[in-house]
Amino acid sequence: MSYDIVAAGTYLFEASLARIKADTAVDVVKLGHNFGLAHSGGLDGATYTDHTGSMGNPHYSDDGFQCFNPAKNFQLNWYNDAKITEDPRVQGYSKTLTLVGVGEYNYNIRGGNPVTVRLETGTGADYFVGFNRATGPNRLNDQGDNMVNIIQVNGNNGESYSQSFLRSLLSQGQSYAISNFGGTGKTVTITVNSINTSTSPGTAVVTISNNSTPSPTNPPTPNPTPAPVPPTLPPTPAPTSPPTPNPTPAPVPPNPPPTPAPTYPA
Repeated sequence: MSYDIVAAGTYLFEASLARIKADTAVDVVKLGHNFGLAHSGGLDGATYTDHTGSMGNPHYSDDGFQCFNPAKNFQLNWYNDAKITEDPRVQGYSKTLTLVGVGEYNYNIRGGNPVTVRLETGTGADYFVGFNRATGPNRLNDQGDNMVNIIQVNGNNGESYSQSFLRSLLSQGQSYAISNFGGTGKTVTITVNSINTSTSPGTAVVTISNNSTPSPTNPPTPNPTPAPVPPTLPPTPAPTSPPTPNPTPAPVPPNPPPTPAPTYPA
């Protein structure tokens, strides 16, 4: 092997190493693909423009302090004790949740507050809600800092490889409405009640509702009223027979006077 070949190989290795160092964020995307993650599209519908998470190619530098979006976090199973599924298709559904960001997951009481919430549509194209807290390992996030992010996947319920798209970024007091949610005809609204970044962990309180009236609870069925029982008649007294009179004795014929003795002439 000649010196020139060795030198050329060394140069290529050093050049590749330099590129790896310079494009750490790009390498995180490639690592995500190895984890089974697809790309993340933005509000414009393009494939790589969700810059709230690493799978949208937000950085071309060595700034690697950025996590994945709520849909990817759900798929990864890294936060199984802090991911939940809700079903807003249910009549009268309304729930208020306190979210924490993945950047402060270590401050969260395990299972106490979700970092990612899946909204079940009954199809593969589910929605995901998360608080994009810009701190810790997510401190160099590129979009939607300290906002509530709403993501939708194209399929597979967010459980395996699927392109996702950013649907909305919400600040405190803002809402996002999803019409005809899951083909139910209901409008599901996600409202951010409050965002607090002064605590550890920071929190976002959201209410998810389908704006419908709960199904009425049927009152208990009363026991059937028994048919009226006719009043009990007093017992019929046995007929009282009049006393039987003593029989009238048959009349005794009068005794005839005695026959006088015959008188003879003297």
